[in-house]
Amino acid sequence: MFRLPKTKFLPPQPHQKRMHRPQLEQCLRDLLPQSRIILICAPAGYGKTSLLACLPALFPKNKPAWFSLDTEDNDPVRFLAGLGEALGEINPRFRDELTALLAASTGVPGSSLEEILLRQGMVTLINSFAGQDFNEIILVLDDLHAVENPA
Repeated sequence: MFRLPKTKFLPPQPHQKRMHRPQLEQCLRDLLPQSRIILICAPAGYGKTSLLACLPALFPKNKPAWFSLDTEDNDPVRFLAGLGEALGEINPRFRDELTALLAASTGVPGSSLEEILLRQGMVTLINSFAGQDFNEIILVLDDLHAVENPA
């Protein structure tokens, strides 16, 4: 089972002297209620993370789940553990069910373990989301470019 640092799940605090981007903030206000996925793509240093750190102010009724990714998250099991931890901040059921799945599968022999785990992890997440109001959930995968594993 992976123990991940809490800092991976803490959004950065918006700096008081940050550059305000009212057009981008308005774009997020317009898109998020109706879109299931939004990909923000720009070169390093353009303020993507800073913009997303403002989500709590833009959507005060929503608590975003934050997951800062790095190259170690290419491991699908670690990725699932992190996803469960991030979503557990919104609803502990997400964390608990994924943690139970990962704990039950440790030590299971076989080359298809990763495949089975991924499939079961996704089923677990889908079942956990059942009955949830999707408009209340905002999941930020910061630095998604660091994950290159197609699984």
